[in-house]
Amino acid sequence: MKLIFSLAICLTFTWNIIFAQNVVINELMSDNEAAVTDEAGDFDDWIELYNNTDTPIDISGYGLSDDVDELGKFSIPENTIIAGNGYLIIWADDDQEQGPLHAQFKLSSSGEGLFLTDRNINLVDQIDFPELEEDQAFARDPNGTGDFLIKAHSFNGDNDLAVSTLAPIPASISFSPNPAKDFLNIQSVNKSELKRIALYDMNGQLILEQFSFGQDLSIDLSDLPSGNILLKIDDYQAVLIQKIN
Repeated sequence: MKLIFSLAICLTFTWNIIFAQNVVINELMSDNEAAVTDEAGDFDDWIELYNNTDTPIDISGYGLSDDVDELGKFSIPENTIIAGNGYLIIWADDDQEQGPLHAQFKLSSSGEGLFLTDRNINLVDQIDFPELEEDQAFARDPNGTGDFLIKAHSFNGDNDLAVSTLAPIPASISFSPNPAKDFLNIQSVNKSELKRIALYDMNGQLILEQFSFGQDLSIDLSDLPSGNILLKIDDYQAVLIQKIN
């Protein structure tokens, strides 16, 4: 009878708390100057994890790192559970004396990779984030499932409620094709709108820059490797371009 009772308790616990295959990196800030403070009152880098399910998830022993060659730099402490559709903030401040949810690395404001691993150091989620300005966040839109955008932060909350910190590219400017193979064409109804065209890799590094001098442009992509790149036109929002071979 005791054995049956113990099994029933274990099955109930397993039903209510599942493993972390549904947890994602949801938002981060790599240059926190005046946005939010940690429990010590410091403005530190932070990473937000999100549980995409309705069920609590135990992520004890999962890891975070900013180095693909050193996965699991920070191990999430035991008994760390994210509520269903809930959030967890990890402070990337290299100051573990401030608490168990303070990682021993910082995020680079010039952009880098971020890796979430399970207890066996298998990748659960990974992103490359670009260079971010002061108090800008890099967040999934839609919340929990979408692509990453540079936005105002929604610390410990729904990303869908935050807005972009940059104006979108106006309808008068067009770019095609996307995906692009050898050339990316940039056109504008008002030629004076086109000033600086820049392409960045997903680590935020500038890989190509051209100035239009009031002309439509055809940008040669043939020497670039396949993958995602960010197109930045003047001071408008960066947009994701897929480069194919």
